[in-house]
Amino acid sequence: MPQHEFQLVLQLPENCPLESLDFEDDIADALGNPRGDPTYPHQVDGNSYGAGTIEFFIYTQDPEAAFTLCKPLIKSRGLLNMVTVAWCRFTDHKYQVIWPADFAGEFRP
Repeated sequence: MPQHEFQLVLQLPENCPLESLDFEDDIADALGNPRGDPTYPHQVDGNSYGAGTIEFFIYTQDPEAAFTLCKPLIKSRGLLNMVTVAWCRFTDHKYQVIWPADFAGEFRP
């Protein structure tokens, strides 16, 4: 059983064109874990809405691989140019942004 070492956060502006927070289910499908099985390498852990953002949380063994699996879905929904993607280790909660590549500033989930 994998112990998820990382949390990946997909952060979107509150005014993005998502029609429902059920997008979380689509993310789980893209990750190959629609039932949320914790023994899989990636597991959707929920979402948060408020303070100007919508966030989706993923427990993962490999943040880059998880984002690679989600990226086609994000792009197909027209969200790639507005999403910020960051990860942290559960042991330190220091976020590192992996998308967009030119992100400047501090990521705040």
